Amino acid sequence: MSLEVIPERANVTFLNPDYAVNVTMNIRRYSRKSPYYVNLMGANMQTWTNNITVDVKINQYLHNEYRPSFVGLHYRLCDLVNKEPFIGGAIKNSGLVCPLPAGMEVIPERANATFVNPKYTSNVTINIRRYSRRSRYYINLMGNTKQVWNNNITVDIKVNQYLHNEYRPSFITHHYKFCDLINKDEFIGGAIRNAGVVCPLPAGYHGVMNITAPTEHFPNVFPFEKGRLDFVVSLTSTQEPILKLYVEVRFKQK
Repeated sequence: MSLEVIPERANVTFLNPDYAVNVTMNIRRYSRKSPYYVNLMGANMQTWTNNITVDVKINQYLHNEYRPSFVGLHYRLCDLVNKEPFIGGAIKNSGLVCPLPAGMEVIPERANATFVNPKYTSNVTINIRRYSRRSRYYINLMGNTKQVWNNNITVDIKVNQYLHNEYRPSFITHHYKFCDLINKDEFIGGAIRNAGVVCPLPAGYHGVMNITAPTEHFPNVFPFEKGRLDFVVSLTSTQEPILKLYVEVRFKQK
């Protein structure tokens, strides 16, 4: 007889930004018959080895509250991942290794604009380029805007997982007004900002060249290896679509 462990709720209650950023944790079930999965994402700011210690305390739910039990674990990180069969084994089976390097490489592979509203923009092209055998892959986005873009523009971003030879919606979505994306988001907004985009964005031609992901802010642990980022740009006031494009990417641990 086996025991099933069913995760129900998860949360991050403290984060020291000197050592880790953008950490999120959640529980997801991908179909009515699937198990429940724990998803943990975040970026560590240094390599993690046995310089990191993990304490695990198991509390019993009793009389409408959680009370400490006699069960607890105390491990250095690599010992937990490589030697402990239950929690460490679950983490290891999800692809985590120790030493755990800082950062993850995001490699764009294919991109396309699938819809352009000629009332608001024109001549939009997006492509992926590599300038030598050893260079990184870069995203280039070019086109004309016919009005000033600020928070009158909304950007919806959906991350799809490549699974069983098709892209399927994941739990990762972002919804930003344009200036908030450029000025506050560290990953996608940071990549666009580093390529020279400012907000407000004046009307006219824009060539946003050599976009790369600032991976110091990207989660070191990511739940899948290949995905597609779908972007839908629309008017904030009416949700009228302006532009739709996608970028297919691979996530590779450094």
